[in-house]
Amino acid sequence: MLTGAVPAVRVAIDRDLDLWTGSGRSPGAANAAASALAADLSGQPWRSFYGPVVVCGLELGEAGEEHSVDLTGDRLAALRRRIGRHSAE
Repeated sequence: MLTGAVPAVRVAIDRDLDLWTGSGRSPGAANAAASALAADLSGQPWRSFYGPVVVCGLELGEAGEEHSVDLTGDRLAALRRRIGRHSAE
C-alpha cells in the first residue's frame, strides 16, 4: 500500500490473469472497460471497478506459489483488442 492510498485488492479474472484495483469506491464513474473485461474473462457477474486498475499475468512457481508476471506478445495484444472493444461500447 502506498502512503495515503487505499489498499490494493487482487481479483482473479482468468486462470492466468489478475486485476489489481483499489479496495474502495472511488469518486466518479466506474471504469467500464475494466469492469467489462473482468466480467468477460472471468465469466462472473458484472462487478464495477472504479479508478485505475492494473492487469498482470500470473504464473505458478515450482512449489505452487503464485507470481505476477508482465504481459507480453500475443497475450498483451489480445487484451489490448478486448479492452479497446469494451471501451468503445
